[in-house]
Amino acid sequence: MDTCPKVIKGIVPPPLQTSAGAENKEPEKSHASSGKFLPPSVAKTGFYIHLKNYNTDQGLALSTVNSGIKDRLGNLWFGTYGGGVSRFDGKTFTNFTTDNGLPSNYLYSICEDKRGNLWFGFEEGGLLFYNGVKFINYTRSNGLPDDGIGVQKITSDGKLWVGTEKGVCYCELNVGQDEKLIFKTPAALRPVRNLVNCIAEDKHGNIWFGTQNDGIFFYNHKSLICYKTSQGLLSNKVGSLFCDKDDRIWVGTSKGLNCFTGKYFSTFENVSAIPNCMVNTIFQDNAGNMWFGTEGGGIGFLNYRESFSNKPIFINYTKTQGLSGNSIKIIFQDNNNNIWIGYDGDGVDCFPGCRTETDNQSHQNCIPVCTSFATPDGPLSGVVQSVIQDQNGNLWFSSEGLGLCKYNGNTITIYNKRQGLTNSAFDCMANGANGAIWIGAPGAILNFNPDNSDKTGTEFKLLNSKQGVPAHGIYYIFNDTKGNVWLCTYGGGVSKLTEKSITTYTTGQGLASNLVMGAAEDNNGNIWFCTYGGGVSKYDGTSFTNYTTQQGLANNRVNRVLKDSCGNLWFCTYGGGVSRFDGKTFLTFNKADGLSDNMVMQIVSDKTGKIFFGTNKGISVLTGFQLPAIPKEPQLPQTLPASNNMPDSELKRYNPVFEVYNEQNGYPIKDIYYTQNCLFLDNKDILWASNGDAKMGLVRFDYKDLKKDTTRPEIVIQQIKINDKKVCWYTLQSEFKNRTSDTGLSSSGDSELLARQELMTYNKVLSHSEQDTLAKKFEGIKFDSITPFYPLPTGLVLPFRDNRITFEFAAIEPAKAELVKYRYMLQGYDLSWCPVTDKTEASFGNIGEGTYTFMLQAQSPDGVWSNPVSYTFSVLPPWYRTWWAYCLYALSALSILFLLFRWRTAALRVEKIHLEQKVRERTAEVMKQKELVDEKNKDILASINYAKRLQDAILPPVSIIKKYFPESFILYEPKDIVAGDFYWMEREGDKLFLAACDCTGHGVPGAMVSVVCSNALNRAVKEYRITDPGKILDKVRELVIETFSQRDASGEKFGVNIQDGMDISLLVMSRNPEDKTNQLQWAGAYNPLWYIESGLKDAN
Repeated sequence: MDTCPKVIKGIVPPPLQTSAGAENKEPEKSHASSGKFLPPSVAKTGFYIHLKNYNTDQGLALSTVNSGIKDRLGNLWFGTYGGGVSRFDGKTFTNFTTDNGLPSNYLYSICEDKRGNLWFGFEEGGLLFYNGVKFINYTRSNGLPDDGIGVQKITSDGKLWVGTEKGVCYCELNVGQDEKLIFKTPAALRPVRNLVNCIAEDKHGNIWFGTQNDGIFFYNHKSLICYKTSQGLLSNKVGSLFCDKDDRIWVGTSKGLNCFTGKYFSTFENVSAIPNCMVNTIFQDNAGNMWFGTEGGGIGFLNYRESFSNKPIFINYTKTQGLSGNSIKIIFQDNNNNIWIGYDGDGVDCFPGCRTETDNQSHQNCIPVCTSFATPDGPLSGVVQSVIQDQNGNLWFSSEGLGLCKYNGNTITIYNKRQGLTNSAFDCMANGANGAIWIGAPGAILNFNPDNSDKTGTEFKLLNSKQGVPAHGIYYIFNDTKGNVWLCTYGGGVSKLTEKSITTYTTGQGLASNLVMGAAEDNNGNIWFCTYGGGVSKYDGTSFTNYTTQQGLANNRVNRVLKDSCGNLWFCTYGGGVSRFDGKTFLTFNKADGLSDNMVMQIVSDKTGKIFFGTNKGISVLTGFQLPAIPKEPQLPQTLPASNNMPDSELKRYNPVFEVYNEQNGYPIKDIYYTQNCLFLDNKDILWASNGDAKMGLVRFDYKDLKKDTTRPEIVIQQIKINDKKVCWYTLQSEFKNRTSDTGLSSSGDSELLARQELMTYNKVLSHSEQDTLAKKFEGIKFDSITPFYPLPTGLVLPFRDNRITFEFAAIEPAKAELVKYRYMLQGYDLSWCPVTDKTEASFGNIGEGTYTFMLQAQSPDGVWSNPVSYTFSVLPPWYRTWWAYCLYALSALSILFLLFRWRTAALRVEKIHLEQKVRERTAEVMKQKELVDEKNKDILASINYAKRLQDAILPPVSIIKKYFPESFILYEPKDIVAGDFYWMEREGDKLFLAACDCTGHGVPGAMVSVVCSNALNRAVKEYRITDPGKILDKVRELVIETFSQRDASGEKFGVNIQDGMDISLLVMSRNPEDKTNQLQWAGAYNPLWYIESGLKDAN
């Protein structure tokens, strides 16, 4: 593979001077001034304003709108000619017709008094009062000169002035709203007998009346002055009057516009923006700008400051600039500074809040921040493929529909094949040295000097494959700081143009891919190339270093690269979002971080460091970074600008702050096109965006002029449903339940009100049976009163069975209702606010008994939260949890306890009887057993006593012992009657045998053993003549064992095995006759001998 770049010499470098070279090929030239080519076409331009239109498809009662106002809540009211009245809150249209109580569906005028009551003027139905609950109709019978109402106005002194087809009258409004008003016509105004179309009041309280054919009348509450064409009016047919804040009276006539300054009438006969046609409406906006709506001529606009100049310049808005129609009936402004325009047959337009800007002619234009570039035929058609600005401030762009265009602020100059260009559209453009402009085309580039573009002899110099330009399509042109021009191609790699040669680099030299989409230079002079599929390549002048997703890049398909003011590189990718490169690592941001879409086509940065991304879903603006929590390290700032020096390793701790501007957010911006500079920032920091949607064309977006609306939105609860069912609350009020017919209609005013409310709720009037069904269904619901305009019950109390409640609500945001967010909570039911949502309905079910407060807030499209709105209601407990139920429970419990006590007492009595009987029976049995035991015991005791006598018989008499041992004593206290303890004495010859014995066992068993042991002692002494105490004991042992171990004839043992024995102390005393001394011998078993002399001693 050839790794050396391809070099071609002899190229004409900018600025358009040929130089000798190896091939020395002269570039091709095309002259716009030659006979072959036509001069460029020039046309006036402007801006097309994308207005949102509302008509019958959106719910407007009728598309012919004669009048309109904004009420004190911000609702918009439109009076139509044939469809009745429409109220619009941004969410829905609510329509009122003759079915709802209007005397006619043909309206001419609407106004609102200080109490919020509305007054409607009808073509033939007189004047109608509406307080949000009921209608009161005033006609000739109440003092009106005629039932045809042209206009009504509330003046500063609280009077209601009414212009009719036969003059004018007034009434005092300082009376109760339920009292009938009396209309009067001052004597000075009786000459006014023509149709009064308009009324105005100046700062001095004077009243001005505009008539159908008699000019205008000035009334100072004392006298009347008439002004007609003879005094300077353009026409005696007056359609509109307005007193501006500088006390000038503007007069709209059938032949144009007049202005009265106190001395004379100024005329504007030759103003193209105010054609010589009827001026139907005049309005002054909050900025002081004047708006004039005409019959067929669109709108004339006059900036407030320009209105004081000697030659004020009017701007004209017609269908060409985006209006839905040219016949304007009414203009007024909402709470958010949007202008609402009512048409004769074309519905209503919302003109976004505008600003003023001084253009090249030094006059004022009202230009919304976001408009489309327009030609005299409307919005620019076709996709704009590239935009640049030359050193003179002119914009150049390439359009598929027109060709190469230059825009100087007023006109557009068009170059295409008719002027000798090889193409009608070009993918890329860039500024070159000395003011030259480079234009890229498939297989060629054009170079020309825009300073000569309007002169005869304009020269476009062409470089193509003959001069070494790659044959592939050129997608991006980049100028580095060394004066080199880099051509990025789609398939041919990248080529560098110098004064002497073209050098081409491809994958053979290390480029990541030959599909190169963009380029930029970093602070070190390295050139970075964006490739489609290969990531990015860094060229240091010698070799390429490639970066892909393996190094952290968001996606390998990269479209654009930008160096921000701090030297960081930002890469736009197809599908991966954007990646920031701080020189070491990549940090990626995508939809999860707030980017509008991950398909990012363009990127630019303004003078403040904000970064703009053009995506498939509009424009995303990175305004900065926000630390999500209070930093632990005090050295970390809480916020950072979009362009900053913080490394990626630290910056990833911050959250990016994105703003999104697209069609979903109310801006005419869709998908941003992918070719070079389709998102371009001019020298005034105005953004130009080319949409992929050809209908949108080129959009002008003045981001810096965006003004955040800090007005808190008004929010209303519109309806309350019970158990998911709509409720006409008037039907549940007892005073509205009486009807005179089954149709539900009655001559009673209350019944008519009820019928209208049921019609608004159910789209029909309920019959008696349907009313009864509704009342039975919601039986037990109680409330105090019903609010006007939006009928809601106050002091609502719900029975437990109706404990599912739904709130329908809306912020009064007519222009951008879809961008309003809400949050709510039911105190006592929810622990905290619900997540922010765009839903306008909240339901709560299975609510327990108690008092609850529904809290609601709305967030405006600019992020401002409204003051909370609250609604309190109560839910009764079920019958089984009421106080009387608990009393019943307590009474029942006490009764049960009492019954249980009585039952238990009775049971105890019965049980006592049974027990007593059992006791008697058991006692008798026990007594019987006792007698038996006593008798047995007597027998046993007799036996034992007899045994005692027997045992006593074996004991030696005490006298015998005293005889031989006079100083002795015997302590013998058996535990039982008989015992196993005994004492024994025997004399044999001159020897005395004395023993103290303790046989094992007590009572009878011990006594029996003692008999055996006593017998054994007697036998050992008397029968066996043993005198030695030790041998006596041995013999006794032998005899006792023999006694308890009997054998049969065969020698086998029988009987029981007795383990008893005897403890014994045996003395043998003898007297020696020779020396008359006593001798003592002792033997014992478990019993010692104690010998007492002068102390106690053990004889052992």
